[in-house]
Amino acid sequence: MASSGYTEWRSRQPAFRGTDGLPLALGEYSLRWRDDQWHLQSKASSEPVGSCVSEARARMAAAHDAFLAVLPKRQVYFIGEAAKLGKPVKIGVSDDPVKRLRQLERGSPYPLRILATVEGDEDAERIYHAQFARLRQRGEWFKISKAILREIERLSA
Repeated sequence: MASSGYTEWRSRQPAFRGTDGLPLALGEYSLRWRDDQWHLQSKASSEPVGSCVSEARARMAAAHDAFLAVLPKRQVYFIGEAAKLGKPVKIGVSDDPVKRLRQLERGSPYPLRILATVEGDEDAERIYHAQFARLRQRGEWFKISKAILREIERLSA
């Protein structure tokens, strides 16, 4: 089907998405489909910037990299009532440990606090779980020992 002038690329093509599945922003540019090829167009002047697919891909990659740079980093957290021997501590991972703290406090009979955090993902969490396996009470809850206290102090320093 021939198109006259520029038509919104969204009407004829699926949205460009990053590896995380979110749409990519192109800032002051938009992609348009015309004559069976992509055209990069300035939103301010409505003038074509280029019709090269590689140029459009480069701009999209730059926008995607900028988006990833502002995403929160995953963190392994130690949440508990207090950093004292024998007290329970939850070792988990979250994008937002403060939000996770609020969720855990809803079901807790006593106030909780974040004892320590460190940047890390599920692999780092598994390492902590394996390291403190003998102290596991239930699920991701562990009994605070001298070893856990040392780790909390090291991460808090």
